Amino acid sequence: MEEWIFTVIDITENYFNKEIWEEVKLEVYKCASEHKFGVSNFLYPENIISPIPILIYDIQFNNPELFQKLCDYDVDKMGVNYSDKFVHKVIRFFSPGSYMNESVDSNESEFYTHFLNEKWNEDWGGFFTYKNDSYHSILPESNKLIKYDYSIPNQVTPTINNPPMLITLQTTVTSKNFDNTDFFFG
Repeated sequence: MEEWIFTVIDITENYFNKEIWEEVKLEVYKCASEHKFGVSNFLYPENIISPIPILIYDIQFNNPELFQKLCDYDVDKMGVNYSDKFVHKVIRFFSPGSYMNESVDSNESEFYTHFLNEKWNEDWGGFFTYKNDSYHSILPESNKLIKYDYSIPNQVTPTINNPPMLITLQTTVTSKNFDNTDFFFG
């Protein structure tokens, strides 16, 4: 197992192995073809999220077996300890033109954003942008994972109106003592 050193933000290329990558892509296809997603706009304050919907698919609810497999993979790959944590994993489908304004979360959480599109053109927007000492932009390249904590100001830039949907796997890790009801369900 490789050691994962988490400072403020970490980026890993080709995070999933081939087997897990294929399972996640299959789940994305299944979700999209069966229209098994909800709208995430109610989860965020008005000033955070675009008025254009970001669709969500809750992996725990829809595929508990895949959820457990992904958690086990994170433990093996990064050496994280989820035993005293609440882990939430959703697939986000950013509709063309959607975005998320800069925000800083007030709870003590860790976040992982994993880009799932097979290819993405930088002209399409959808950059993950964060600020520590200055602003940095990360192109949403296939199978790239970004790990960051709640103190990092971050945003997703607007996508243009005619690309494919930007698709991410979003993982949120909070303390079991944290009241997750308000955090995840408004």
